[in-house]
Amino acid sequence: MAFGSEQWMYASGGFYPYEIDNSARLDSNSYFQRTPSSSGSRTTWTWNAWVKLGSIGQTEVLFTARNAGQSASGQVYFEAGKLAWDEYSGSSNTLRRHTTQVFRDPSAWYMITIVADTTNATASNRGRVYINGTQVTEFSVNVNPSQNQVLETNQNITHRLGANTNNVQYFNGYMAEVNFIDGQALDPTDFGETKSGVWIPKRYAGTYGTNGFYLDFATRATDPIDASGNGNNWGSVNVVSTDWMLDSPTNNFATFNPLAAPNSSSNRTFSEGNLRMQ
Repeated sequence: MAFGSEQWMYASGGFYPYEIDNSARLDSNSYFQRTPSSSGSRTTWTWNAWVKLGSIGQTEVLFTARNAGQSASGQVYFEAGKLAWDEYSGSSNTLRRHTTQVFRDPSAWYMITIVADTTNATASNRGRVYINGTQVTEFSVNVNPSQNQVLETNQNITHRLGANTNNVQYFNGYMAEVNFIDGQALDPTDFGETKSGVWIPKRYAGTYGTNGFYLDFATRATDPIDASGNGNNWGSVNVVSTDWMLDSPTNNFATFNPLAAPNSSSNRTFSEGNLRMQ
């Protein structure tokens, strides 16, 4: 099965049974934010999103939840090209998954599936990570939660997409088709499938639970609307209407490789005919 994106596949016109029309572009000071009014399941949930990196080698925060005192958090992020997921409570890490694999293709859309299932009898299955439908089983950092461990994500604290909650680290790149399922530990096949050896998107057709949401970025406004029907809409910070993009997992636009740029510390992403520099 192909890993990352096959560029010749990423053109609209019949290959995809389900097409994604939009994405959101985030950079070094923009993000989305929501605080649930009440906690959902803190043992069982699924987060799934398609992402495209605009910066390589830095810490890139995808999804985070953290309380006001910064003493408890859950966070999914890239660090030095490796995907990481940490759940931290008080003075200890309750769950940690840091891949040994490195993801450095700025032209690729990756589907990331994070599954919390601490009720599972098998310790290694209590926190599962999938990239493009394939479960990651080798980690450089690996801490299993205890059975029925209560995690920090999905309680009534600040949640963000594209930044951590102390405004130190952000995400430079694109996000599309963000799903959060409250109360269910799902498989990546609920969100994607293989066609001609390529992992492609599939529209999620299940239920979302109380705090679940679906962001398709279809409305070109600053605040993304929850398309799940739950009304769990998100606010935005430093996002403008032109950050709603046509670049998507089923319509992949050309990008410059930031590692090949004259100044490798810069983030240069070419999309929708514009050169964007940070």
